[in-house]
Amino acid sequence: KISSCDDQGTVYIGEDNVFRIVPTKHIDSVIKILNKLNNEIEGIVKTKICEDENINLKLKKNDELILQHQKISPISYPHEWCALMLKDAALFQLDLSINLYKEGLYLKDAHPWNILFEKGSPVFVDFTSVVNDQALLDEDFLDSNASMNISTNDQISRCIQEIYQRMFKPYFFNPLLSYV
Repeated sequence: KISSCDDQGTVYIGEDNVFRIVPTKHIDSVIKILNKLNNEIEGIVKTKICEDENINLKLKKNDELILQHQKISPISYPHEWCALMLKDAALFQLDLSINLYKEGLYLKDAHPWNILFEKGSPVFVDFTSVVNDQALLDEDFLDSNASMNISTNDQISRCIQEIYQRMFKPYFFNPLLSYV
């Protein structure tokens, strides 16, 4: 088991795959995103609904959903990356955000711990960090969601700006500046 601060899923590492248990209250939104992405946005970890009864019996409780992700190995962490890897991950995260936006989806966080490298290419591995507009506006940790009486588009813009100010800038942009 990997500990997590995300209430949309608990992650377990298997021998050949990674499994994410999605609580009942998030199943509908996760399935909608899974269907919308359909593994077609490049760079997001390959994900499907787990159909292995042995795994389901061991991990599942009640009506939970188990996602099965491709296992990326070896695992490397941002503090181990060279400057070029951090730059590649930062540019990848920006491109991914743009591609998701075209599908009406967003990243609810923008830090490097959601990215691993497979054969030198970045892969986004935190599937439940991809959300639709309503889920983004429901995120309690975003101060922007306390704003009242503004349009949905303005609210989303504020959320995205806050995410990038609080996460992308300190964990990607500022470290890259130190290499200059």
